[in-house]
Amino acid sequence: NSIQIIGKRLGTDTRAAELIRKIRKSLFQRGNLPNGAKVSPKVLLIADRDPDRLKTMYIIGTRGFLNEILELVGARNAYSGNIPYPSISVDSVSSMNPDIIIDFTFTKSKEAKEKIKRSWDRYQMIRAVRNRKIIFAEGDFWQKPGPRIGLIADELRRILY
Repeated sequence: NSIQIIGKRLGTDTRAAELIRKIRKSLFQRGNLPNGAKVSPKVLLIADRDPDRLKTMYIIGTRGFLNEILELVGARNAYSGNIPYPSISVDSVSSMNPDIIIDFTFTKSKEAKEKIKRSWDRYQMIRAVRNRKIIFAEGDFWQKPGPRIGLIADELRRILY
């Protein structure tokens, strides 16, 4: 609705309507589980952590817009509690046993990403670690709901499937 209002005030009704159509198409696309998959992947979304190690991790809970988009693309949050951004330990990650871990901490250098991946290596009991499914989200759009929300859904589909 806000995109429509802004478009009208700026005299760009047609462009606003097209943007809304694209967002809806991305968010509500069906057939999200490819290749006949029968189970939705269980995904852990790390919002923040210590920059150099797996300490003081904060994850995205089940109440935010990223969780809603995760569900719309056919996946489920590995965390099922009610805290919006809980602080967790590696032991908690182990008990959740996600299929995929997506790290939103904006780790920029390849060396830093490799260091974090090596830190995970000792936790082979975690499915995402064992299957090398630790993904670093790229881009500045992930935690900002707005006109690029459809891009978030598209990127999640690309990462997950």
